[in-house]
Amino acid sequence: MEVFKRMKKDREKTIKELQAEGDAKAKQIRVEADAIAGKIMARADAYAKKLKAQGDAEAAKYYKVFEEYRTLSDFLKKRESILRLLAKGQTTVVLDAARIIPFDILKQAVEDKGKKAEGSGPGEISTTQPTGERKGRREAVVWELMSA
Repeated sequence: MEVFKRMKKDREKTIKELQAEGDAKAKQIRVEADAIAGKIMARADAYAKKLKAQGDAEAAKYYKVFEEYRTLSDFLKKRESILRLLAKGQTTVVLDAARIIPFDILKQAVEDKGKKAEGSGPGEISTTQPTGERKGRREAVVWELMSA
């Protein structure tokens, strides 16, 4: 029995030594991995700052143009808003186009054309003027914007 107890103690001692050695190696690996991760993050941050600076410089060129042509800038912003609002397929919008921005550009497009636009395909605009009892009042314009 004494022999078994000694063998058991030797094995427990060996287990503790191996566990301590494994824990030390694991700690070393974690430290090295954290150092590498830090370097990668520093490079990524520097690259992101560089890209942001390039983007800001590129955007500054367009801001100058938009300052010179304010009407164009407003039109493009309204157009972008409409496209975002209507990006989900077929949409029907009923509103007073003279009062709701950015849809006032649709009314302007119809007025500029001087007649009703007959939309027949995806992305085209068709207008329908209200009739009957609403005629003579400030009327709403109905637009159906079709998208594929």
